[in-house]
Amino acid sequence: MNHPEPLPRIEPKKVLWFIGICSVAAASFLAWVSTTQPLPVEPIDWNYLVSSTLSLLASVGAAVAGIMVTRQFKTDENPHRVWLIFTLGLWCWALGQGIVFLIDVTAMPYPDGNSIIDLVWIMGYVFLGLSLYHQFALLYTHGKEKRIPLYIFLLIAGLLISGVLTSVARHAGLGLESVWIVTFVAMLYPVFDLTEGIAAIWLSLLFGRGHWSRPWWGMILFAIADGVDSFYWLGGYAYIPAMVQNVFNFISATFSFGGYLVIGFTLLMNYYILCYGHASGLLKLPKISAPPPQ
Repeated sequence: MNHPEPLPRIEPKKVLWFIGICSVAAASFLAWVSTTQPLPVEPIDWNYLVSSTLSLLASVGAAVAGIMVTRQFKTDENPHRVWLIFTLGLWCWALGQGIVFLIDVTAMPYPDGNSIIDLVWIMGYVFLGLSLYHQFALLYTHGKEKRIPLYIFLLIAGLLISGVLTSVARHAGLGLESVWIVTFVAMLYPVFDLTEGIAAIWLSLLFGRGHWSRPWWGMILFAIADGVDSFYWLGGYAYIPAMVQNVFNFISATFSFGGYLVIGFTLLMNYYILCYGHASGLLKLPKISAPPPQ
């Protein structure tokens, strides 16, 4: 890991405050657009374009922050591998967001069935899962022979749960207009999100709610957003009133966007901590008790 560097001209706290205020403003604007749909829909749907543009910017920002953190470790240091793989997963998602943006800006129809978008997003989950695996491997140095079987078990369990949910959904009349594998992929997203989100909470407990677990907190928001998206893709909106649909649209748009914001913001915070240490003002100094009176 690099040694602490001299503080930049603009203090890290001020940068984070500025980014935080801009993020809240962008999330508020996105929430307004997603619930009221105030923008024109011809010749392109500007409401969708606003959502995909903001999500693309947030995903690229998170991926860039991942690079910044990764570069603070030497290639032979174990955390370098963890955050390199994590960043590769973020870039896969950024690529997926870029494809969505191109579809929206050109008013092209979304591809039917499984597409390149699904491929790059699922690859993102694979990389993020591997990153989690290596992070836990650093924390649990014992029982090395059990790690790979455990990772394979969790992967298979996620696939089986997605398969069961697919069967339940189709039995309830959802997703019948698509082939089975399309419904299955739609179920994979919230299952993988939730699995990695639970692992993130576990990491948070192991780290004592430390800053190295915080980038994973965004996975909880992705799990909720992807659950709503899967419900929509499966045709579930046909069974709920318009008011509930608006609430779901709000959750889908803002929680997914918020997931990128949480990941990017916390990665940037970690970058400042790695670069400047206690001088960044982002670490709490240990309390030193006063000496006893003589």
